[in-house]
Amino acid sequence: MSHSKIKDAIALRSKKEVKKEESTPNLTADVKALFVKRFSQAKMDEFAQQANGRQLIYIKVDESLAVLRPPTAEDLGGYMMQIAENGMGKAAAYIFNELVLDCDLDLINDEDKWLSVFLKLSSLLEGKKGEFFRG
Repeated sequence: MSHSKIKDAIALRSKKEVKKEESTPNLTADVKALFVKRFSQAKMDEFAQQANGRQLIYIKVDESLAVLRPPTAEDLGGYMMQIAENGMGKAAAYIFNELVLDCDLDLINDEDKWLSVFLKLSSLLEGKKGEFFRG
């Protein structure tokens, strides 16, 4: 394939990635204020230190909040093992337990809110997967 076609494809991919980033909600000042109000600025600073320079994960379902640290390779490995051995439901509980720094308990106790958390976690972790090919 010609180099110019590859460059065109990369440029198109870059445009798609920019659109994807634009459609992903950023932590606005209003939303951040909710987390600071719920957990305190000192705790939020502590959570940021625990993330070792990586971005924290903020989940909001209605008025319920959770702060999670970003997953590590070990976390993802444990998650995949849980899926293989116990299914998605227990895998979601496992990864949430591993990553959660603090949360409102109704995110766990309320079935509808837990389903929202479960779907967000699945989406987050699926985004971490890559593709590989053998030639």
